[in-house]
Amino acid sequence: MTPKTIPVIATTMAIIVLLLVAAQAALYVFYEGELIAAIIPPPVVLDTYPGQSQVNGTTGPNKTSIAINIKAVKDWNLLTYNSYFDYGGEGWYYYYNYTIYYGSLDSSLFTATILDTYNGATNVALLYGDLNVTAQLIYSGIINIYRATASHIQLLLQEVTIPDPLPEQMVLNVTHMEQYSIRGGATLSSGCNLVVGLYDTENNTFAWSNTSVACTTSWNTTSYQVNLTTLEPGKTYILVAGIYVYGDTIALSQYTMEVLGEGFFDSIELYYLPPYPQYNGPAIGVNVTSGSYWAKLVLKDLSADNGTNATLLLVNVTGNYEGNISVVNGQPVSNETGYVEIAPPPPNYYAARVTVHASIPQGTSINFTLTLVYWVGGVTVEYPVNITIVDPPRPLSPSNPQASITSLGTTIIADSRSLGGIIAKIGERMTPQLRQLMAKIYQPAEISASNIYQVLRELNTTTSPTTS
Repeated sequence: MTPKTIPVIATTMAIIVLLLVAAQAALYVFYEGELIAAIIPPPVVLDTYPGQSQVNGTTGPNKTSIAINIKAVKDWNLLTYNSYFDYGGEGWYYYYNYTIYYGSLDSSLFTATILDTYNGATNVALLYGDLNVTAQLIYSGIINIYRATASHIQLLLQEVTIPDPLPEQMVLNVTHMEQYSIRGGATLSSGCNLVVGLYDTENNTFAWSNTSVACTTSWNTTSYQVNLTTLEPGKTYILVAGIYVYGDTIALSQYTMEVLGEGFFDSIELYYLPPYPQYNGPAIGVNVTSGSYWAKLVLKDLSADNGTNATLLLVNVTGNYEGNISVVNGQPVSNETGYVEIAPPPPNYYAARVTVHASIPQGTSINFTLTLVYWVGGVTVEYPVNITIVDPPRPLSPSNPQASITSLGTTIIADSRSLGGIIAKIGERMTPQLRQLMAKIYQPAEISASNIYQVLRELNTTTSPTTS
């Protein structure tokens, strides 16, 4: 294959120069692999994307061609975004609700924020709930008996999509500590539990949940093995993590019960182990030296073993992309992306990147022969691009993966003194699924430590007690 930027129909350098000037861009003419005309530095250049340990690449003359080799790895992948709250509350939603069984509302304060530091940890999500209930007269006679019973729950929420094909394993790690207290009257029962789960908004229930872990007053990392038999590949669920606090008190005179609960979260990590070696991330950086251009990626040839699946995207610096190149079970489904605009980016950024999502059975490989096409002034320019994804033999990586993200400081998630429960929108548009979850908050019939699972499942009961 002999890629050319434009057909060369004359042998004089003057005509070549005229064509270059007419295009208002640096057009390189290749013939038999030799650069025969290079009048102006290229306006678009290619690089191996830095910081990707699985990616190696070689660029051609003046960075107008590139060959990339990617090692697919069967390793743990982090599914949650901003797991360590280093980007403040971005990607997370805050939800709270309270239920009063005996008594009436006196006051409430529910809030969530990101603390710079707390008890030796940095970038900590704090869920704070303070519910005050005026006790209810339940017996009047020689003596009067008053009772107050109430609970509240606070959750951090994030949408996650289960990979397809279904992972071999999925693990949720939550690093947390809690503080709670029940004040006022004599305590009949009280408790605080960590609540985690994956909520299915289509079926209005938890596909998986766990409420068996009691709150702890020092940092602790609790690991959960997620039951994959109840999950569907490719489906989006709501990941929840938070605390449930309840109190039941009694006294012989009128009083106010306070149910105070604070949940501190240093990290919430949902990891999965794919069934096949894979790579998900950027592979090629595209930059421009001047001007703005429209570019796309085109598949020219494909060599892929059966069972290989891959998607290639051309994403510009603002995160926009149009279409994709897709391979399913070794066969091409779509052969080119749409055009996206590439323009000079901010310092230390690329104007665009080629992102690869690939899953290949062990011992197989896939090779893409592509061209990066861009145009300006009616002239089309093509750069040769080759991407090979292989599964080299290697041992399975350790099962306790960690990640780190540069700290970007404190961000307030929510601060509400309203009587009703809320979902606080953080940095992105609230989805219909999250609105459904807000509308279907559970209403328990009674309070007990063993009843919290039922609390999570009983949504919109018609015989609910007084609730927020």
